[in-house]
Amino acid sequence: MKKHDNQAKITALYCRLSRDDELQGESNSVSNQKMILEQYAINSGFDNIRFFVDDGVRGTTFDREEFQRMMNEIENGNVACVITKDLSRLGRNYIEAGRHRELFSEYGVRYIAIHDNHDSQNDNDDISTPIKEMMNEFYSRDCSRKIKAVFKARMSEGKRVSPSVPYGYLRDPNDKQKLIIDPQPAEVVRRIYNLVMDGKGVKIIADILSEDNILIPAAYAEIHCPENRHHKKYADPKRWSATTVTHILEKREYMGDTVLGKTISENFKTKKRRKATPEELMIFEGTHPAIIDPEQWHNAQRLRQSKKRPRKNKAPSCRLSGLLYCSDCESKLSFRYTPPKDGKDEEQAYMCSAYRALHTDCTMHYIRVKVIEDLLLSAIRKTCAYVRDYEGEFVEKIIQKSKSQQTETTREHKRQLNKATLRVAELDGLVKTLYESFAVGSIPEKHFKRLVEGYDEEQAKLEQDIAKMQIELDVFNAENINVDKFIKLVKKHTDFTELTTTLLNEFVEKIIIHEGSGKGNERTQKIAIHFNFIGEFLTPADFVTPYEIEEQKQQEKERAEHEKDLAKRRKATAEKSKQKQRDFTARKKAGKLTPEEVKADEERRAKRNEYNREHWKKRQAEKPPKPLSQHAIIKRHYEGLPLTDEEYAIYRAWQDKRTAQNKEWRYKQKEKNTA
Repeated sequence: MKKHDNQAKITALYCRLSRDDELQGESNSVSNQKMILEQYAINSGFDNIRFFVDDGVRGTTFDREEFQRMMNEIENGNVACVITKDLSRLGRNYIEAGRHRELFSEYGVRYIAIHDNHDSQNDNDDISTPIKEMMNEFYSRDCSRKIKAVFKARMSEGKRVSPSVPYGYLRDPNDKQKLIIDPQPAEVVRRIYNLVMDGKGVKIIADILSEDNILIPAAYAEIHCPENRHHKKYADPKRWSATTVTHILEKREYMGDTVLGKTISENFKTKKRRKATPEELMIFEGTHPAIIDPEQWHNAQRLRQSKKRPRKNKAPSCRLSGLLYCSDCESKLSFRYTPPKDGKDEEQAYMCSAYRALHTDCTMHYIRVKVIEDLLLSAIRKTCAYVRDYEGEFVEKIIQKSKSQQTETTREHKRQLNKATLRVAELDGLVKTLYESFAVGSIPEKHFKRLVEGYDEEQAKLEQDIAKMQIELDVFNAENINVDKFIKLVKKHTDFTELTTTLLNEFVEKIIIHEGSGKGNERTQKIAIHFNFIGEFLTPADFVTPYEIEEQKQQEKERAEHEKDLAKRRKATAEKSKQKQRDFTARKKAGKLTPEEVKADEERRAKRNEYNREHWKKRQAEKPPKPLSQHAIIKRHYEGLPLTDEEYAIYRAWQDKRTAQNKEWRYKQKEKNTA
């Protein structure tokens, strides 16, 4: 590489200070570094000096603003020498520090580290320099480990280590570790959750908040609490995004919980962070006032999992989407919309999403939206009425049902858990035997590796299943009946006559749709409604509410009015048809029909006559055969033709009667001859 002339080139004095270096006191301050570098440059005869300073930047990264500016000057051939206080000021990444020293050499730049007695023009420090750079990296690693341990210890005690505060909260002036509710943004948070319960998606919620000119969290923090402002750039202070709404909906803090350790840094050099897994999170419940009830928060998470696709043909969205499930294949039911056409009303219905799928075999499970919504409203109202009237009996029924379900589920889980545990022990024995066979050379290496890999995969899957089943068993053993929460929900909604989206989402967990049978008014279909907190519940058959009686009377009244209106329309249609026929007959008798009408009338009459003949033949064929007369039966007997049992009985009765008559005639003749 071409070497540049050192005349008129600059002497780069580089200073760097990180947060960790500040702990060592004034000796590493930027001002102290500048003084040392400038004094050394003057005493050593370096001229045309220029400072490059990175303040508050860690040494494990070389993506520093001033350092990169210095490197650009070096690449352009404008630097003769680079001087730092010591090797650690250049960087604490062993590999990158060595690479940059090599770059200095390639561009003909002299590098001096004053306190480490390093000068690239000398050849007697080749061994000590890499060792010192490794120690510098080890120091950075050790500092990172210690700081991480301090943070983890504080978090394990439930103490906050981040300056950020969730939107809707403020730090308590008397205790910085505690949060208090900020009334104005807290109302916005409640509104967001209420909109979710009302069936709105995050994009629609963001548009609603934007239309109402509500400040986004970053803009609100900038005005009212600058210490909580962490996002300094935004395009519009009143333009909400779906991402912002999503972040608010994901925060457990609104239930009153403290969530720590949300992100984890796995590399002290890059400082890149990843999202913590649920097992790595540190959650402390009930540490501050809640803005959202836990029930509403969990319902919001459940509703957010139901993805509502945009409708085609301007079809309306349906609030039941994500709640209906097929009883046979357990798939979700999909919404079907048919727009009004040819005088027919629109149709909104649900059917099994696997019905038309090629890889599954399931029936339609068709049900209209109007039908299911009416049933839901009736079931919710009836259940609430039963809870209010017979609360003690209701609690007893739910507890008994829950115990029965948990006992059955626990028994099955224990059976599967024991089976999996025995299989794991069996696999351990097989692997041990396999290793012994391989050691003595009785099995080829290829077969050994293949078998071991197969056993390892099966064992890993079994161990995952065992851990999952054990967690579920622990949950079953520690689970409390949520009947109190359902009763609280019932008392919250004392009187309602309409099925609102909020009411639907608060009461209903899912709805199981069975296949219907029959057609028209004879169609029947089973529907299982699972309520939140209690699951499926059926009120006693003899429990009838006043509104059900009133509803039945109203249905009977509507049915009578419908029948009356139908009879009236039928009568009007028949009268209209008769009048039309009378007018046609009068014109026919008067000879006023056109040739086309005459021909059409003849064809109609011929068609009607043909229909009447066919109908008569069909009726005759459907009639049972006429029984033979006594004379015909006697004739068939004398002709030697077979008779049925009934016909033979008639013949025998005639024969017996005739025999008796002949016997009586002969007796009379005998008496006459005797006289």
